Amino acid sequence: MSKREQKDVKIWETKQEVFERDGWQCVYVDDLGNRCQRQATQLAHVLPQDKLHLSLYGEEVIHHPMNLRSTCPDHNASVQINFRSRPMEANAHAETVRESMEGK
Repeated sequence: MSKREQKDVKIWETKQEVFERDGWQCVYVDDLGNRCQRQATQLAHVLPQDKLHLSLYGEEVIHHPMNLRSTCPDHNASVQINFRSRPMEANAHAETVRESMEGK
């Protein structure tokens, strides 16, 4: 199997893991505590996969299953924690992901 094929398999396995973990349902919860009832069709990065976040946290954190959430199209951007607007929360989330990586 080529490196590209191995990467594709890893991506597919990660997607399956996240969708199954989240019950194939959008994880968005509104201000009243109600979870979206729509089927998840997308994965969203909690810490976005842009240049800033990749440089701050690295690919291992950005693409880790703990940094991914199952969403419907309407709520894809709603689960993001952006370093520019919420740096302490972003750093805390990244640290949680790193700690889980060390525990494996």
